[in-house]
Amino acid sequence: MPQVGSTFSPYFTPAGPIMPVLPPDPASAAAAAAAAAAVASSSSLAVVPQTMVAAAQKMPRSDRLEVCREYQRGACKRAESECRFAHPPDTVVTASEDGGITVTVCMDAVKGRCNRDPCRYFHPPLHLQAHIKAAAQSRASTAHVVGKKKK
Repeated sequence: MPQVGSTFSPYFTPAGPIMPVLPPDPASAAAAAAAAAAVASSSSLAVVPQTMVAAAQKMPRSDRLEVCREYQRGACKRAESECRFAHPPDTVVTASEDGGITVTVCMDAVKGRCNRDPCRYFHPPLHLQAHIKAAAQSRASTAHVVGKKKK
């Protein structure tokens, strides 16, 4: 085995490795993209671009609301119509998520057509319904933009 000091290499110098910084070769990039497309088409699994995955993970669910922590302790000074968090009755099912308690919003109630009595989902007051509807519209427009194909 030759010793490092006796072998010449432009990549290894006594100061350490020096890697040349070159722009990517367009031919090799095109070949890599074609190979990735061939693998994706032959496999039942598809490759999802990282930007789409990150966007999907960060979008909050529009059918869930966080329960007011002060309300849970029985100390919320705001009226239900003024608090930006949910004040659910005891009949509503709650769930623990990411360190907070959440409730599932009754989307039938948001649309004005819930007939369940008692309903196990949260019927939000009007000011929270406006936030839910805005979030749903924002989500729909974002999904439309992401799903749009460039020509």
